Amino acid sequence: MKLRQKLAMLMAATMITTTFPTLTSAITKSAVATQALVMYSTSNYVHPTTTNTTHSDEKAININISNNDSMVIDGRKTPQQFHLKGIDIKFSNSIFTPTKGAYCLPGPAKKDGQSSNDFEAERLSEYIIDSESGESLSPHTPYGLVDYSKNNSYLGNAGDDGRITTTQDYADRIFVIDKDGNYTSYVSMRYAAIKDKVEYVSLGRKATNVIFEKNTTQDIEEAYLFQKIVSDNDEGDYKKEIYINKIPNEDNTALELNHKLDIVPFNPIKTMASTPAGQTGVIDETANLLGYTVTTGDGTTAEVYLKEFTLFRDTYGSDTLLDGEFYQLLQRNFDNADLYIPIAFSLTGKAPFIEIMGSEFTYAKLKLQSRIITDLVDYKLKREGQLSTNAKGDLGIFEIAENKLKVFEGTFDGSATDLESETELQNGSDGVFLFELDNDDLNFDLKAGDRLWNKELDGQSTAEEIIDARGRLFDYIQFASGLRGFEEFIQVEVLAVQDNNMVVRITDQSVNRKHEGGVEFCQLPIDVNRKTTLSLGDIKISITQINPETLEYKAKGGRVDDLDFYDANTVEETFVIAEVRDENIRIEALEEANVLTGQDSSTVEIALRELVDDTLDIRDEFYMKIENGIMSTPLENIWFYLDGVPIQNKADYRIFEKDDNEYILDIDHLYDAWIDMENYDEDDDTDLDTIKREWERILDLITFSFDVRADLNGSVGDIKLSVESQNFKNNIEEIIIGDVKKSFTYTAPPVSVDLGIKEQKTGTITFKETQPEMFQDGSQIVINLEDIGMDSRSVYTASVKTDGQSGLEVASPKFDDGNLIITISEESDDIPGTITIENMQYDIWAGTPRGAYDLQIGGSALDHTNTSEKPFEKKIQVNDYLNVGVNLVSSVEVITAQINFNSGTTVVNGQTQRPMTPPMMLNGWAMIGIRDIAAFFGIPQDKIAAFHDEHGVMTITVVNGTIGETGSTLVTVRNGSKILTVNGTPVIMGQPMTISDDNHAYVPIRPIAEALGLHVYWNDATRVATVSTAFIQ
Repeated sequence: MKLRQKLAMLMAATMITTTFPTLTSAITKSAVATQALVMYSTSNYVHPTTTNTTHSDEKAININISNNDSMVIDGRKTPQQFHLKGIDIKFSNSIFTPTKGAYCLPGPAKKDGQSSNDFEAERLSEYIIDSESGESLSPHTPYGLVDYSKNNSYLGNAGDDGRITTTQDYADRIFVIDKDGNYTSYVSMRYAAIKDKVEYVSLGRKATNVIFEKNTTQDIEEAYLFQKIVSDNDEGDYKKEIYINKIPNEDNTALELNHKLDIVPFNPIKTMASTPAGQTGVIDETANLLGYTVTTGDGTTAEVYLKEFTLFRDTYGSDTLLDGEFYQLLQRNFDNADLYIPIAFSLTGKAPFIEIMGSEFTYAKLKLQSRIITDLVDYKLKREGQLSTNAKGDLGIFEIAENKLKVFEGTFDGSATDLESETELQNGSDGVFLFELDNDDLNFDLKAGDRLWNKELDGQSTAEEIIDARGRLFDYIQFASGLRGFEEFIQVEVLAVQDNNMVVRITDQSVNRKHEGGVEFCQLPIDVNRKTTLSLGDIKISITQINPETLEYKAKGGRVDDLDFYDANTVEETFVIAEVRDENIRIEALEEANVLTGQDSSTVEIALRELVDDTLDIRDEFYMKIENGIMSTPLENIWFYLDGVPIQNKADYRIFEKDDNEYILDIDHLYDAWIDMENYDEDDDTDLDTIKREWERILDLITFSFDVRADLNGSVGDIKLSVESQNFKNNIEEIIIGDVKKSFTYTAPPVSVDLGIKEQKTGTITFKETQPEMFQDGSQIVINLEDIGMDSRSVYTASVKTDGQSGLEVASPKFDDGNLIITISEESDDIPGTITIENMQYDIWAGTPRGAYDLQIGGSALDHTNTSEKPFEKKIQVNDYLNVGVNLVSSVEVITAQINFNSGTTVVNGQTQRPMTPPMMLNGWAMIGIRDIAAFFGIPQDKIAAFHDEHGVMTITVVNGTIGETGSTLVTVRNGSKILTVNGTPVIMGQPMTISDDNHAYVPIRPIAEALGLHVYWNDATRVATVSTAFIQ
């Protein structure tokens, strides 16, 4: 059987915010399904370690079924049947976990090194059934758990805590999942009374309570007793209660634990009638009648519950069908008489539906009209590789990126025992992936057990300890974004390899990590079947996320066929990872530079590789140009490596030289340097044979490294290396060797002053870091006015402040030699900092020539090559900043918008404007339509573009200004992502981009406004956001 056929159809965890419209058939029936809410698609009904109401995103949805007929739907004598069918939905085994044993018990996770048997015994012992005897829960005793599903009915002020009021002891909705995976809901008598809006009456012989029906006198013949048991383990804040089934003893004077495998009912009327004369029965009619609490002589308490409905797994094993039975009464037109059925499922496609049908149920096809559909991870191709027809070369680089924190959360110790048991095999959260190359002639050159770290590190390891801990994967793994700096806490390991298939696990045991990150797989090693010639064209890789809970060993051979995993992501990602080319030579970047303008250099490693033997000749030269970057390594400090043999680019060797704006790599000079270093004698015939043989061998791969940087005014984007040589098919090759991002942004709107007037205070200049620690301790920002300077003749004071949150601090400003000097005294810490210079006080004497004066901004804080003696070697030039004696007509109009999130109104410069979509609050975040915020501040609609990728996910770009010009801004945001990029620099938002039902894009107002260079002030009391092009006091 093909490996893909073995994968079941479980999609990776997806969060959906939905409304379900009702689609009814022409046949009029009674029960109508109308609405459902939110869940993660890999969530179970049961969460063994986090049965906790704070985990709101892990709750099953609820289908709301109401009775629209004039007749009562009665399921007491004959259960009313209904059916659920999923389209692009799967009801998998792992979702319907039987509520017995230790797995479903609320409590802390299994400890490192703890065996499964010890874990189960410890967990069961926490739930004491009989305090006198010390009897604890049996691994075979079924129990109920609280229904925490969202919107699970009328629950007063208690929200979704499973209780009508916050003061009551017992939950009003519980559920039990039996050994066959059938889900049964039980409701308290209190819940039944409130659902029916009927005042509770005694269950005694004279009258009966009514359940879901008004003014009836029918007896309740089947009920269930449950006793609440609370764990004595106080670790964690999860809910620690379960519900065990009790039954009356033979003379109905006490309660006994039900030792059967199924929940057992009792008849309350017969129970009271058979109580011996003069004795108190198990039902005390004088105690807490509303809740139907049962109290016996020994002090044992329990509550009476009714069986509401059961969801049965399909008899024939289908994962897309559920059968249901409803056992009570469903009234018509009662405000809270609706039936709520929690549904937990996993997604298998992009257009999920649930169909409801039954003899008394109106057919409904409930479509998930999603605002957000976001996989827990994204797969990103970073660079495509190249291969020759004989498989020389490399695969490219791809990244598995988190869309939420701690996707890969788990534990590891770095030892081989990580793979020796199924418990350890299933370690980690959602970090197990299948890689499959689409070419059967290629094989992954790795084996099971290869890993990033062979020893566990603690973050305090020395350099020697880190080197000693490196595993086989160390050369093939890099980290991106929020995972950088946490490398020692991330494990990547191979679970199984078989030809062109490989199963890999990522495990993250970092703490205090604040941002999502990614794991980059760089040029994974491959080999080729013997005597195989690859066909020209693309090599594709497919990546599928596997549900780790389904991993099982069939054997311990380290092959993919030795693993069983029934649930995996069917919406796999496939992309081109390499191209087979008819080339003899390949040049590539083994390590790319990540450069910030004006900051320190970053290293590039270049490889020149023979794809066909004996291609390189000593007469060959390679002419190289760097675009959008500056080489900062002195030429004599560059080393070349020929099959690991180091050769320095000494001045007299001239292996690598600069000629104007290009560099020349001379293979002849490299050959001479190698001969000299190895002390070969070319006149010696013996040496000559050795020289020829060794030279041909080491020429397979030439590598060298150098540092690149970008100056203050460097352009955001790729750093490219163009290489010209007759060895290339088209004579020239261009490769990306890094990227450039801005280290800070600034605003300096022009100002105007009059002649001959003292103490004119005006102007605001701001500098905002794009990342923390861009402005380094002791560095300086230096500002100067062209021809006028900044001293007692022109500017002699200014107010300088920082944001007060990032940790960034500056010393008091100084005026020296016509310059305003701001010295950084403390770097920012966890968040980027902002420096604001305002109220500069100008004294312009009457003889100053009228006109506009330019502003120069430099200093070592903005570009590290600047010095205190030469602060403007690299500088920003703000043309026409200061206008003296001229009425300033600013090209930058001050625009201020006040956006009211209570009323939805917006006032721009005093004029009321109607937004395209009303602003809204979502999960505590103020959300604004992207097109609205752009329109308010004069950004043309044609500067806003939206497009969908191949998976239908929308991406929006906003251009403020003209790309390539100073001060322009390119903002990009993707539906469902918390990452907003500003000129290539990522900014983490508190709430992801959301698409409304009318197809408008919303984002949190502060990050989008600040990305567009605006200032934001939020009044929490009035819920009004003030946004302006000018600084807001």
